Amino acid sequence: MTCKKYKLFLFLAHSSALVGNKLYFFGGERDDGFCTNEVFYLDASQSFNLVNPPWVDLTLNAGLLFRSCWATVSFNYRQQIIYLFGGRMYYPTDQNTFISNVHSFNLNSSIWSIPDVEATPPKKRLIVDSVIDNTGKMYIFGGFDYNFTNFNDMVIFDTVALSWLISGMDDKQIIDISVVYLYDTNSLNWSVKVAKTSSMIEGRVDHTAVLAPDGKIIIYGGSKYLGNTLVRAVPELFIWNQKREKPLPNIPTEYDDGEQHLPEVVIPSMANSGY
Repeated sequence: MTCKKYKLFLFLAHSSALVGNKLYFFGGERDDGFCTNEVFYLDASQSFNLVNPPWVDLTLNAGLLFRSCWATVSFNYRQQIIYLFGGRMYYPTDQNTFISNVHSFNLNSSIWSIPDVEATPPKKRLIVDSVIDNTGKMYIFGGFDYNFTNFNDMVIFDTVALSWLISGMDDKQIIDISVVYLYDTNSLNWSVKVAKTSSMIEGRVDHTAVLAPDGKIIIYGGSKYLGNTLVRAVPELFIWNQKREKPLPNIPTEYDDGEQHLPEVVIPSMANSGY
């Protein structure tokens, strides 16, 4: 394990997971168009210079077995294993070759493996995101196939039982962000709510969301379609407030009605809550 100063390529389409105070990054597409097999982390428990962050590079001994981009990861805290699902996978032949939907990274041994998962696997996909609950179930929504036809289902990967479950939705339209689809992880059913907002919030794709310790969800960035062109959606930063609290400092807009609201679209890159 080495601490290194990276040549800062402009990364996108990487996967990330927060483990304690360490933010892990896996793969990604560089500004030269190539996906990478890099694995590195940033220790956020200590102050550092933002210009030259002290990245810890694990690639030499714990790099991905393939070059990966547009995948998603979730962290099982009890197992101390990070699971990587989907995305583009380029093996040493440089071909986009499919071997398994899911790969696991053991944080204690720094070893990658392919879990032996029961049941019929979901169709391979990319541009997905996931969250994991406290029972070890990893929820993966939507995404695209390699022809960029979108999926509209919920794939559930049980990291404890090592099994798949797929639950679909009827609506296949990109919706306004105020129309909220809620997924009940107990009944495995979908429901719909309409959010009341204090100001105009544009629908979007390619945004990022993170769950704060106080239960609020902070949504940042994203784009909307103007014809066939993607342009910046506004506002750039807003929060979902479940408890009708006042807006957080420096955050321009928040949902204020106390109802449950979720972003409605696939998120290419997102820090995940751990199990």
